[in-house]
Amino acid sequence: MDEINVEIKFYRHIPQESLPLIPKQRDHIDNMLSRKVISGYTASVDKRTLWLTFKNKTEQEVIEVIESFPLADFFEYTFKPVEVQD
Repeated sequence: MDEINVEIKFYRHIPQESLPLIPKQRDHIDNMLSRKVISGYTASVDKRTLWLTFKNKTEQEVIEVIESFPLADFFEYTFKPVEVQD
């Protein structure tokens, strides 16, 4: 089974007017987890960095999911395909 690990880092300064998007971001991630689009999720204590794991998704599918996040305009991300051996 293949995985793609994604690290999201929020920009240091996020405009005040974007703050109402935070609950929408959380709901969106919860929805993706419940639908098993995202298989793992961890946030740093300060909530400025997120780590997501996707299983059996193409890089393009992962990009589409990440760019659908309500706060996508306020972070940058990197991802790394990982071949998992059973």
